[in-house]
Amino acid sequence: VREERDTLQRDKDKLVGVEAEREELKVNFHELKRECSALHENFNAVREERDTLQRDKAKLVGVEAEREELQVNFHELKREYSALQENYNAVREEGAILLRDKNKLVVIAGRLKMVLNELSSIQKAYFVLTQKRHTLRSEQDELKIYSDELIRKCSDLAGNLNVIKGKCDALQREKDKFVCLGAKLKMMLDEGSRTEKAYLLLTEERDTLKLEQEELKVNFYELKRKCNVLINNLNVLKGKCNDLQRENDNLVGMVAEQEQLKVNFYELRGKYSALQENLNAVREECDKLQRDKDKLVGVEAEREELRVHFYELKGEYSALQDDFNAVREERDTLQRDIDKLVGLVRRLKMILEGGPRSEKAYLLLNQERETLKSEHDEFKVYFNELQ
Repeated sequence: VREERDTLQRDKDKLVGVEAEREELKVNFHELKRECSALHENFNAVREERDTLQRDKAKLVGVEAEREELQVNFHELKREYSALQENYNAVREEGAILLRDKNKLVVIAGRLKMVLNELSSIQKAYFVLTQKRHTLRSEQDELKIYSDELIRKCSDLAGNLNVIKGKCDALQREKDKFVCLGAKLKMMLDEGSRTEKAYLLLTEERDTLKLEQEELKVNFYELKRKCNVLINNLNVLKGKCNDLQRENDNLVGMVAEQEQLKVNFYELRGKYSALQENLNAVREECDKLQRDKDKLVGVEAEREELRVHFYELKGEYSALQDDFNAVREERDTLQRDIDKLVGLVRRLKMILEGGPRSEKAYLLLNQERETLKSEHDEFKVYFNELQ
């Protein structure tokens, strides 16, 4: 009985200790239950935050895909912009070359205009010279006719002069004969008066012949004077004809020069037409370059707009990244709290394994531990997904 009493006393002491431990475990259980309730509330809040984060993650994935697409588009636009910039520089250089060509064409057009004005003045002068040439040619024809007539008259006068000279020579010979005859008659008169009558007749005939001779001399000198006048007029006409011939030669040279100027004019007009076509082509090219420049300005504005949108998305991505880092830190905090709860449950399990009367409490704690473990696994899977 004493041994049994001692045994009962020991059991009583153990029971008192177990009762104290049970009370302590009950207090710890209620505290753990409150913590589990708070943990459930935190879990529900975290689940809601997880759902929100999943939605944000989906948005973030879309934003990330959009960002990558925008980044690809940005790099592509950057390459296109570089190519367009190179094309723009090449086009600008070509435009400068075309502008220099245009200025040259303007100078050439001014020169061509001056040449055309000179050609018009030359054409007017050529028209005046042509009229003058026709006038001089008509005057030359008239003078040629008059010269031919004077030459014919001179020829006639020369023939008449030769005839008169022949007659004068014949009269001179007859005079000489009459002088000889007079001498002979005088000798005969000296011989006798029978020949006086014949002498008188011869004297009358001689006087008549002298009168005719004087008249012929007067006519001869008159014809000679007219012939000299005609010769002088002929010389003057020859000088005029030579002047007209020189003027005609000058006109022929001017006509040849005019023909050459016409040829040069047509060549210059062809070159001017070609240059005008080139100028029109250059203007069309300049208009095309201006349109390309306007397109480049539009592309530049669109690129700036995309750049602004890209930086906005980048800012949103940075904000989402900060939110994600904050959620990750909160997840690490919850993970540490869960690890603490798991350690506490393990310690409770070790304590509860010390007595059979606390089996119900152990089962409850074990169920709570399994629940916490499953929630811990869910949190772990969720945050692994977030990572």
